[in-house]
Parts: sequence; C-alpha cells; structure tokens
Amino acid sequence: MKITDLNHLRMAETVSKVLEAFNAKHPLVPKLPQLYTELKTFVAEFHQRNQQLVLGNGAASIKKENRKLLEAKAEELISIMLLYANMENAAAIKGKVDLYYADIHNVGGDKLADTCYGLHTIAGTIADLDNYGLEENTLDEFKNSIDGYSAMLSDPRANTSARAAIKSEMEKIISNIRALLTDKMDLAFTIVKNREPEFFAAYTNARVIVDRHGKRRPSSPEGETQGMVSGTLTDSVTAEPIADAIVQMEGIPEATTTDEDGSFAFDQVDPGMHSILCIKESYQNLSLTHIEVKADEETEVEGVMVKG
Repeated sequence: MKITDLNHLRMAETVSKVLEAFNAKHPLVPKLPQLYTELKTFVAEFHQRNQQLVLGNGAASIKKENRKLLEAKAEELISIMLLYANMENAAAIKGKVDLYYADIHNVGGDKLADTCYGLHTIAGTIADLDNYGLEENTLDEFKNSIDGYSAMLSDPRANTSARAAIKSEMEKIISNIRALLTDKMDLAFTIVKNREPEFFAAYTNARVIVDRHGKRRPSSPEGETQGMVSGTLTDSVTAEPIADAIVQMEGIPEATTTDEDGSFAFDQVDPGMHSILCIKESYQNLSLTHIEVKADEETEVEGVMVKG
C-alpha cells in the first residue's frame, strides 16, 4: 500500500474524530450524518481487509518456520550419511550427499522439497545407517516433514491471487474515501465556513495530508514540497520478501528496516536523484541507484537480493 494511500486513511480517521467532537453541529451541514456514516464504513472496511493481509503474513511465517525445521532434519540425516560414507569408504554416497548439503540452503519452494526427497531416497538404500546413529522412524519422520512442507507450498500460490484481490479492494476503498472527502464533504463544509469557524477550522486541519508519523510534511529549504520513496526487497531465488534488512538512503540521516512484507519507506526526501544501500546478513549488499524523487510524489522501487 502506497504511503499516500495510508495518508488518506489517516486523514479520514482524523476527520472522523473531528466529526465526533462536533457531533452537535452536524445538523448545520446538509447530509453530513449520511456522509459521516459512509466515511466510518470505508475506514472499517479498510481495516478489515488489512487484517486479512496480516493473517496471510502469519501463514507465511509458519511456512518459514517449517522450512527451517526441514533444513535442520536434512542436516541431521546428512551428518549420519557422511559418517557412514567416511567410515565405509563409500565415495559415491559421499559425493551425492555433498551435493545435497550444498543445495538445501540455496534452493527454495519445490526444489527444496525435491532435494530432501532425493536425500531420503538415498538414505533408504543404505542398510546399515542405524549403526551410525540413525534412530528408528527417523526416515519416516523426515518423509512426513517433506510431505507437510510440500503441501504448504500450494497455499502461497493460491494466496498470491487472494492477496492481490484484497489489496485491489483496499485501493478502491481509499479511492472512495478520497472522492467522499473531496467531492462531497469539502463542498458541504463551505456552508459553515463563516457560521461556525471553529468547526470549519478543525475540519480543514484534519484534511491536511500528514506523514506516517502524524506530522505535516515540511517543505524543503527552497520551499519545494518533499517527495516519498517506498520499496520492497525480495530473495533472488525464492522471490520471498526479505524482512529486517537495513536500508540506508543517501541524504537521509536515519536508516530504516524492512517489515515482514519486505517493505520499507522514506517519507521526507528532497527532490532529485538518490541512491539506496540495502544490507542483510547472509546476503550480498545491494545498491539501488538513479532513483528519481519528485516533489509531492511517491517513487516506488524494487530490489532483489542475492545470497552470498
């Protein structure tokens, strides 16, 4: 969701608070009770859709944890198989296992499941692994973990279209909020401009677009309104969002970090060309350059980080 859209949501929430505070004045503005009800409905619908996205992020976190557990079980089995290969001089087994070990942390989705299935198959052909620490039912448990992880992979594919639909609905809600405020409420409030100046002033102040910290966006030293930059970071192999990456922007004293969706944003950026440096442990540093920021506009960027 764009920062400008979130600003309009916060604006709508602020306007609602003003209307609540001046409830006794509503009869002065024709149709205001109806418009107020519409505005509250839009805000409630937006938060409902947003909650659906939050729940979707929770499912993504569960998938991530399952991947870690599967990798750990694969490493445990690999250790046992390498011990067997070294003790029994089984060079062919060692060569195959070494390849699987290199793959389990560098592949994603179906490829990780396929890699683990292959590892399980090889382990099943070795009759004496129990002499080297393989506990009873370990292979069965490993197979169940692979099956469970593989089944989870279908959910994100289905959720991708569902999340896109939810985000589209949220954008429509913001559009409705913007139209309601601009085309109807602003016009209605001109009636009380002189009759109720306090009410009118409170409403017009609430209609000022604020940044995500609740502050009015300041102007640059030259008097030119600043712009905004938002972006996302994803993994080059899995295409999954990268959370907790450090993002530094040229000219901005404080760095920020990506959230669970891999998203980041800078609210107060001077117009001009800028660059961004992205840092994440176990990934190569990523530089995003030639980012053009324009006054009172939002620039969107996307970054793909490579493990290394």
